[in-house]
Amino acid sequence: MVIVKIIGISGQSGSGKSHFSKVLLNHYNSPFYPIEMDWFFKEPRKELLEIPEAVDSDLFISEIKKLKENLENGFIYNKINISTGIVNLQLNPFNFKKELYIIIEGFLLFYWKEIVDLCDIRYVMECPYEICRDRRYFRDYKDIEKEEYFIEHKKEFDKWYENTVYKYYLLYIETQIKNLNNNFQKIY
Repeated sequence: MVIVKIIGISGQSGSGKSHFSKVLLNHYNSPFYPIEMDWFFKEPRKELLEIPEAVDSDLFISEIKKLKENLENGFIYNKINISTGIVNLQLNPFNFKKELYIIIEGFLLFYWKEIVDLCDIRYVMECPYEICRDRRYFRDYKDIEKEEYFIEHKKEFDKWYENTVYKYYLLYIETQIKNLNNNFQKIY
């Protein structure tokens, strides 16, 4: 029988979750590229995505459990259901071992105790506010060319990030830390 372990990564938007997920993917030679909680936003998407109600957590949990069970039984099925249909998980070349790892990540990942309990290894990414904000900006708006537009747009974005993304991150991180019950590692 194969032992399947789940690695969970949470943190502020722009903190490096996706990058760290890929580092772990290579380290553990995971069969699948990291599974993002963002895939499980309820449809139609609302204006505010930074709240737990925007995520179909029940579907996320059931799909992760199903994937784990399939792997434990030696069956690699690379499709999962998400809110908008089916996603083919991108397979990572891996050597079959007695231990396999599934990497999941999301800014609200540990808000749900059931997800905390699914994870064998838990990480919380910590990164300075300004770095997270700017990473998010340049990820979302990398094609802005005109300098005068960029300056005004960046000011508006910064205000939105502070009053929405960061505000809700602070609102829900306390619940996540409480759910983790000091059973996690911080990554800076």
